[in-house]
Amino acid sequence: TNVVRGLVFALLAAGTVAAHARIATQGHAEDGELWVPLPELARIASVGFQNVVSDYYWLQALQVVGGAAGDPTAHASLLGRLVDVVTTLDPWVEHPYRFAAIWLTDSEANVRKANALLEKAIAHHPDDWRNYYYLGFNRFFYFEENEAAADDIEKAASLPDSPSYLPRLVARLRAGGDGLETSAGMLATLVESTQDPFEKAEYEKALDEVETERRARVLDAARAEFLRRNGR
Repeated sequence: TNVVRGLVFALLAAGTVAAHARIATQGHAEDGELWVPLPELARIASVGFQNVVSDYYWLQALQVVGGAAGDPTAHASLLGRLVDVVTTLDPWVEHPYRFAAIWLTDSEANVRKANALLEKAIAHHPDDWRNYYYLGFNRFFYFEENEAAADDIEKAASLPDSPSYLPRLVARLRAGGDGLETSAGMLATLVESTQDPFEKAEYEKALDEVETERRARVLDAARAEFLRRNGR
């Protein structure tokens, strides 16, 4: 009945206020101490207020990243649990899926968790090229699954509003060419398509690392050639 739903909502609201009081300015979420329920339990307990509860846990995830000193990926497991709850309660959200893709990168298990979330995003947003692209990037960058990555990016390229140069990235992946060049091209696309400043900075950092590696290889080649010519 409406009375029962009203009482439940009041209890949820009270619980949210209490949780905020515990989190305070710094927040237990920042410290990795936030308790996160199992997604299905959260869905059952939300009794019709899924979007409200989903928004609450999404704010906690943002707080973790915004308040983390130096490296939010240190809280990757917590972020994964939070996004899992958010997307279980409201699977039609968009950004949280790709948010997981950038921050769940500290281990193979968490990258695979991010990929599972991206596959869930594709199921609910099949016409958004970015979800296919992020999934393809993860498969290429972290697992060297070039063919699977090429398949994902090929799907992204077939969708409306996707960048016109995606087919060239597909060709590079299929050809198995220079991994650094391919990485640079894929990261540049992520920098261009990402609006969140924290995420953009993370991809720009990765792009800088690729450039550093490229220069190191040039120096290594020059050293080898000097040794060949001079014997020292």
